Amino acid sequence: RFDIAFTGGRLNELQMDEGSAVITGLDVEDQDIDIDIMIRGPVGAALSLLDSEPLKFVSGLGIDSDAISGQTAARLVFSFPLLKDLKVEQVAVAAGATLRGVALKKGPFDLAVRNGTLELQLTGNGMTIFGDALLNGVPLKINWEENFSAAAFDRRFTVSGVVGPVARRKLRIDDLPFGAGDVVGEVTHTIFAGGRSESIAKIDLTKTTLYLPAIRWRKAAGVLGNLYLFMTMEPLGEAVVEDLRLEAGDLHVSARIEVAPDLRNIRTLEFRKLSFSGNSMQGRISATEGGGFDVELTGER
Repeated sequence: RFDIAFTGGRLNELQMDEGSAVITGLDVEDQDIDIDIMIRGPVGAALSLLDSEPLKFVSGLGIDSDAISGQTAARLVFSFPLLKDLKVEQVAVAAGATLRGVALKKGPFDLAVRNGTLELQLTGNGMTIFGDALLNGVPLKINWEENFSAAAFDRRFTVSGVVGPVARRKLRIDDLPFGAGDVVGEVTHTIFAGGRSESIAKIDLTKTTLYLPAIRWRKAAGVLGNLYLFMTMEPLGEAVVEDLRLEAGDLHVSARIEVAPDLRNIRTLEFRKLSFSGNSMQGRISATEGGGFDVELTGER
């Protein structure tokens, strides 16, 4: 074997602090090399390294390494045979990095990322990025999982934090139709092979004022409230809220909702349970072609 120790150096814009390379198989026709280096420098330069041939890890993520800024300190480990026509599946790679001051004008869901303090973990099978950042100016915790090979899902984003009226406008989220104030929660969006996706929202509505004038019901801020939502979306845009559960004060709702692809218009609202102020009912509300609704509700007081 042949051992090489690095005590410093540069790799394009990256400073290499230390590292090693070990070449084995000197007594056979094809040799293998193991590289372990510590680098620091611009985030974009480090991502460009991970996107070099034959790796191309970054291109498929929709991130332009030239458009991202920030600084990183990272450990990169590579192992591969020394072949002229090296294929990506022949390269074993692992990376761990701390990213600071990360900024990207067009990040996930076209949201601008600023002041990111993130951790990156990457192997040949997948990548995880997690930490804190401003998304369109709103401080949130983010977790991004990406699978490069066959797995239970292709991509998963999780975002959590406190979102008030100003933050919702920054994130291009519609105002609450039946409430006002801060919401605290976590939203996870998972994309599967073929384009099908699922979204799960777990929301604490305790700080939120809720009001439903049609049934003369109201919840004041400070009263416990929780919302759970599970939604599926097909590649062609068909969206269904398979499970919606709302517990707030004396209001208890369990429902299923079919919505239009724009997610703004309800086609069918099926109440498995709707109880409030001593009333209990179930039934269905369906949109009609003329712009009205067919209402079928039964229950008791």
